[in-house]
Amino acid sequence: MSLEVPALGRPFSLGMLYDCRTDSLIPGMTLWKREALEKDVSTRSQNNTSFEVLASDTISDKSSALSLGLSLKASFLCGLIEVGGSGKFLKDMKSSSKQARVTLHYSRTTSFEQLSMNHLSMENMAYHNVFSKVTATHVVTGILYGAQAFFIFDQEVSPKESVQDVKGNLHTMIRRIPQGLDLDKMNGKVKDTVSKFGCKFHGDFALERNPVNYEDAIKIYASLPQSLGSKQEKAVPMTVWLYPLNKLDSKADQLVREIRENLVFRAEEVVQQMVEVEMQCNDLMKHPAALLFPEIKRKIRQFSSHCQQFTLMFQKQLAQALPSVRGGKLDEDAMEAIFTRKEQSPFRHYYITDFLNKKQQALHVIGSYLKGLPNILVVPTENELRQVLTDQETEYTVCFNFSSVGASEQYLLDVSDWLQTNKHHSEEMYQMPNLVPWFEEKSLPRKARQYVREFQAFADMNLTCKEMKFVVASVVDMGNPGISIHLYEGGDLVYAKFEPPAKPHTPMITVKTHDTVEFTPQAADFGKDSIEGYRVEYKCTEGDAWVCWNMEQNEGKITIMGLKANSCYQFRYCAVCKAGVSVLSGVTSPVRTLPTSPPGTPDITAEPQAITVFWRAPLLVGDGANIKQYRVEYKEESSDTWLEQQTGRNINCCVIEGLNTNTKYRVRVSAMCGVSGESMASDEAQAVTPAEEPVKAAHQMVTASTLIKAGPPSVYQIQPDYFRFGYHQYTLGKENPRKMNKVILLVGTKGSGKATLIDGMANYIFGVDLEDDFRFKLTQSHASTTLKSSQVTVYKIHYDSAHQITYSLTVIDTPTFDATEGVGLVTKITEAIHIFLTSANDIDHINAICFVVQAPSAQLSPTQRLLFHSVCSMFGKDIKDNIMILATHADGQKPPVLEALKANNIPSAVDSDGDPLHFKFNNSSLFATNKPKKAALSKLFWSIGKESLAIFFRYLRTTEAKSLELTKKVLKKSKELDMELNELLSMTQVDQLIKQEERMEIQRLLQEANDIIKANQDYEYEEETQEETLVALDEVILNCPKCDYVCHFSCTCNITDEDKSKCSAIDKKGLCTACPNKCQSRVHYIQKFATAYVQKRQIATNWQKKEKCDRACAQTESLLERRQIVDEGDYTTARTTQLTQQCLQNMKLLRQLSLTPDPLHSTKHIDLLIKAEQEESNQGHQQRVKALIEAKQIAEIVEKIEAGLCET
Repeated sequence: MSLEVPALGRPFSLGMLYDCRTDSLIPGMTLWKREALEKDVSTRSQNNTSFEVLASDTISDKSSALSLGLSLKASFLCGLIEVGGSGKFLKDMKSSSKQARVTLHYSRTTSFEQLSMNHLSMENMAYHNVFSKVTATHVVTGILYGAQAFFIFDQEVSPKESVQDVKGNLHTMIRRIPQGLDLDKMNGKVKDTVSKFGCKFHGDFALERNPVNYEDAIKIYASLPQSLGSKQEKAVPMTVWLYPLNKLDSKADQLVREIRENLVFRAEEVVQQMVEVEMQCNDLMKHPAALLFPEIKRKIRQFSSHCQQFTLMFQKQLAQALPSVRGGKLDEDAMEAIFTRKEQSPFRHYYITDFLNKKQQALHVIGSYLKGLPNILVVPTENELRQVLTDQETEYTVCFNFSSVGASEQYLLDVSDWLQTNKHHSEEMYQMPNLVPWFEEKSLPRKARQYVREFQAFADMNLTCKEMKFVVASVVDMGNPGISIHLYEGGDLVYAKFEPPAKPHTPMITVKTHDTVEFTPQAADFGKDSIEGYRVEYKCTEGDAWVCWNMEQNEGKITIMGLKANSCYQFRYCAVCKAGVSVLSGVTSPVRTLPTSPPGTPDITAEPQAITVFWRAPLLVGDGANIKQYRVEYKEESSDTWLEQQTGRNINCCVIEGLNTNTKYRVRVSAMCGVSGESMASDEAQAVTPAEEPVKAAHQMVTASTLIKAGPPSVYQIQPDYFRFGYHQYTLGKENPRKMNKVILLVGTKGSGKATLIDGMANYIFGVDLEDDFRFKLTQSHASTTLKSSQVTVYKIHYDSAHQITYSLTVIDTPTFDATEGVGLVTKITEAIHIFLTSANDIDHINAICFVVQAPSAQLSPTQRLLFHSVCSMFGKDIKDNIMILATHADGQKPPVLEALKANNIPSAVDSDGDPLHFKFNNSSLFATNKPKKAALSKLFWSIGKESLAIFFRYLRTTEAKSLELTKKVLKKSKELDMELNELLSMTQVDQLIKQEERMEIQRLLQEANDIIKANQDYEYEEETQEETLVALDEVILNCPKCDYVCHFSCTCNITDEDKSKCSAIDKKGLCTACPNKCQSRVHYIQKFATAYVQKRQIATNWQKKEKCDRACAQTESLLERRQIVDEGDYTTARTTQLTQQCLQNMKLLRQLSLTPDPLHSTKHIDLLIKAEQEESNQGHQQRVKALIEAKQIAEIVEKIEAGLCET
């Protein structure tokens, strides 16, 4: 039976011999002579054209497209046949699975030739010996001519695309080619799509050039029909029909059997698998990780080469066995054995797939790790790593190492050994080593993720360091399989298991002071062993700049010093190792330092059942912090519990009462600043309360005093040491520098009880009791009334252990005058205080300013108001909380005078009820008789008075001393201002005299100017004149300008400027008969108006008078402006300007420094005082009002200057 076989580009011709056992042509041998062969050949036309789009690229689909039968496919798979032309399509395989491929198959048949029965007759055969000599099994008896073409379109698929989607686009566009697609009509998007297509051509056509893209394919496809020639002379064999030779002669060789189909399918499966293995290897070698590490690519290429070598070996074995099986020399078992050996070899499909899958997994793992290290330099080889390590500018190199990538693999060694030895002939079963690859270790994912994260973080923190480099390498390190981090120092490996320190935990603040913050570093577990120290960064929350602080040793605690008190900071830190620093920790929430430094170590004065604690205010107070009060903590030495007492305000001492006698106490103090928090406690101080009460000093004082009044009780004048310094000073006792000196200033008018209060204080201090038959008088009477009226008296009572107070006391007694003196009284008192404060060198502070008033007074006198405000204006703003009220003649009720003080805005400290801080006194029993019949009443008043003084002195003990530095500055500037204002007042009075003279002169000149205006104001008058005017004429006038002559008056000929020929004065030649020169008519002009004169009355001007009047008016206006300037302005001089500027500066400074403005510098205040004096009309009020009016002149100057100050 005849066989139909595709030509596959082989050079078939009729009568050619063919061996079906090897599927090979036998050229040069034939059964017929040429002439006989060509005779009786049957030829018929068989034109047919078809196309097909092939979406698959497998061997099976390619075989189907070329109509390969099982026998020919088996020969092709064994490599027995060499194809050509369109048959090369069988060998064109995709190189990558990431490649979309669609093939356009074009087929054209033209004619069919065959031998006739005459040719097959033995008589017509010329060469019969061929049957016995040639190893042929068939002869070609028929050929179908034509041509085929395969256009293979490929497109690389990006990772974001799907192979199927791209293939679908390819398929759509390829199907349009046979339809005659016009490229020019494609839109831009389609053109962009097809521009990505690549094209290869396999065909039986002779082309000038092969297509390489979609556009070429369209053009070539359209030209294919013409490529066969006009007579299809270029057609080639497409299909041949073979006739068995043994049918012609039994001596001929014959095809005994064909192999089983399943053997062909198995061979196809093996070859197809190896094609896919090659594609997979190609894909793996293109993986980014393989491109970065040549060792990986080398192993894959080596394995691909081994697979190709095995494929050739496998095909060679099949090629050797297949013809023998077909010829009957071997059984099919021989081929079965080949497949069996393949399955027993390392090339078993399971092993190959397992190896490639693991390679893909390894590459994926490496790629994923490399994605986590995007900015790190990858050094592919050890040579390149050595170049990095030997860089002289690099001290440290940190290397993320894939330590198993370059290691040898047993399976690859086995494959190579199997190919190089004769094991492929052995029937021994190969067993793949059961080794767990490095990337499948259970601990690796967690470890690798942390290594990658910490390595990248460490690199990011240190990339700017020029002495460091970070690289990724693949140095074989079997001691650390998988991944590791190497640290190189100076090119030498110092740590093969280096762990860079990870990001430490956010700091937890443990201790903070006013200038330090302490926390314990909490390093992460990863890299903990490599930490050598820490770098701390902090910043103020209001700023952006971080301050760095390095800690060289890895100590347990970190203390940041040099911070600002009462400031918010944020902290972060990083670990420091040999190679660099870790990622910075999280930033703490804002941490505010303590508002102040600790108060000074307490100084304690102990009494039997009380201690007085003194301390120095904190040396450093943060911005925005205000000490509201202090917390004083105390406890007995043997106790563990601290008790506390708060001062309630900002004072630097505290009295703790109710203590046990003869007991040791420990004391510490902390400053409380409200919302800003509390300072650290001071250092502790210790004190022991004494066992007994001190001995009173009253009886000792009697012997040293002078009796001035016999009793009962007798009154003794204390005889202190007297000194005169521009003021009176009386001193009792010796100064004790270890004891505080409390200084109080007493201010009060006559009748306020100030002197009696001072005597009461002295009796209390010396311990005088009601039962004693004596009293003391401390206040002194001076021989000179003048001295008394102008000087301050100072009483100094130095500390003595027998006294009732635990400190020295200085009482500054201001002069006392009759309130009828008004402004003069105030001036004298303030002047006396000024002299004292600026000359008393031994007094540099003050604890209290005490306004002494009578408690029952419902209102203050104008003089009291003026006095208290004036005294306040002498002190700085810091003194307000030290001003208090001493209310005499008081009873158990709230003194009415407090409301009067508040109504007049007298500055002072306030108590918890919002009233001025005050102390009530009633000294009526001080010098009263202590006879038994009045004992009950006297005892009551005595105890009330004693308790009042005790309360006052207890409070005074806790008051904060205020330096007089600011007050002295205020006094100095106030004195300067008073002198400048008085000088300005004198200059103003002179200015007023100058202004008066100026006004009189201006008035005289105004009168003169007014007289001139009156004498010349009639400079305009009426007169009659003739006025020339134009009158319209009913009849025109003809004039000759050349002759200056009226040629025709009252012409009625209706002439115009264009045509004057109608005028009777113009002849027929156009000449004027009237004018002297007989001028042409065109020279003449027509006049339609005539001049007339009209009588008219008009206003005339006497210019001489007008000039005098205008001059006088201008002078009047100038004089009025000058008078306004005189009224409103000053005739300032250089000295006036200088004084004004000095006043401005002093007033501005005093406004900032002084507690209150000087009341005598306010016209409003003075007006209120004048009004009050006038309403009360007390004795001497007229003189006081006059003095206030005089003082008001200074106030007016001040307010005028203040207006300028406000403007500036």
